Amino acid sequence: MNDLGTVQMMGQMGLANQMMEVLTRITFGLADQDRDGRISRPEAVAFATTHLRDGQPLTATLGIRGGALRLDDAPAVEKVVGAAFAACDADADSFVNATEARATPEP
Repeated sequence: MNDLGTVQMMGQMGLANQMMEVLTRITFGLADQDRDGRISRPEAVAFATTHLRDGQPLTATLGIRGGALRLDDAPAVEKVVGAAFAACDADADSFVNATEARATPEP
């Protein structure tokens, strides 16, 4: 079973913490293009505009469709990524590492 299948199964079993760990691994696996263990703003934008589009494997597995954010609206995507970094980038180094992502409280 791949990570995306694991997310579906764990969600159905009510294993939220484990599911969040798998989602963190998936996100970093897809977004961390230079494999330095951190996600930069440009990497986050590329992740959103590539992997969060309708019909992509990640969105299909998670059941994400449509959404309020138009992924072809670059300024809007940048604004949302900026807000995510403001919430997650605890050490203000302009990168989000997996530890910071895991520690970010839910909205």
